[in-house]
This record gives sequence, C-alpha cells and structure tokens, in this order.
Amino acid sequence: MNDNDDRKAHIAEGAKKGGAEGAFWRLMLLYDVDVAVPRWIAGERIRGTSPDELIDATANIIASIAIQVVGVVGGPKGADFAARDLMVRSSAHLEQRVREAVQSVHQPTIRIVKD
Repeated sequence: MNDNDDRKAHIAEGAKKGGAEGAFWRLMLLYDVDVAVPRWIAGERIRGTSPDELIDATANIIASIAIQVVGVVGGPKGADFAARDLMVRSSAHLEQRVREAVQSVHQPTIRIVKD
C-alpha cells in the first residue's frame, strides 16, 4: 500500500463513524481538502495571489459552505441561531486546529551528531 492508499483507507474508516466526526470524513470522501487545498495554495502563490487575498478567498469558501449548512439545519426561522452557533463552533475548532498545527511544526528536534 502506498501513502495515497493509506490516506483513502483512513478516510473510508472515518466515514463509518457516527455523528460529527463521521459527517466530516464523509465530506472528505467527496473532497479531500488535505490533498486539494495545498495544491490550490501553491497554484495561487505561483499566480501571485497575496496572503491577504488568499485569506479573503478562503473566508468566502468557508462562508459558502456555512450558508449551505445553515439553510438546511436552520430553516427559515432558525437560520440566525444556526448561523451564530456555526460561527462560535467554527471559531473554537479553528483555534484548536491552528494551535495543534503550530505546536507540531515547532516540536523540538533531536539531532544525532557523529563524532
């Protein structure tokens, strides 16, 4: 098995789970953002898209997804509540995931030096 096969198997296993975690992995079955987004970012950097423009584009993508979800789960009367709830939860998840990513990048490295 190669890394790509391992990744597909990991996503398929996650998609079998219930609740929010399973829903996340089932979306990943449709669109593996961990593979596609780095390619998109690289292409935008080559095109000269500034970091600020990239952040704005990303915010628009997230807003587009949020509008679809809020429209389904909130309905006409509960859309305001669902939108606020989604923003609060998204902020918490984003903060947690960014913190984890930063910590993994800055982990101390043990160097072995040959005498």
